[in-house]
Amino acid sequence: MAIMNHGKIVAHGSPSALISQFGGGTTIVLAGAGRGGSQALTARGIAAELHGDDVFVHVPMAGQVRPMLAKLASIEIPLTEIYTKRSTLEDVFLKLVGARMEEGVLAA
Repeated sequence: MAIMNHGKIVAHGSPSALISQFGGGTTIVLAGAGRGGSQALTARGIAAELHGDDVFVHVPMAGQVRPMLAKLASIEIPLTEIYTKRSTLEDVFLKLVGARMEEGVLAA
């Protein structure tokens, strides 16, 4: 598989190799935590991104997921669900081409 940007190959390999090389870890999703959850994490020095009403915490190394989950559990944040998600080929593509998708179309 090859990923191209402006007619040039920027990366190639198997899907799993591309995800391992460029995917960058695991994301812990705190569904329904909202702005208050994001602010509570940031106040404790945890980098958090607000996406709608969900808060994303990126964990770069697999060995850091369990300790981060324990740390997040110790902070009382109202939420509807907590789950992890691994990087996908779409994440790798967007990272490599420096773009974002809007409704399935590359946005400027």
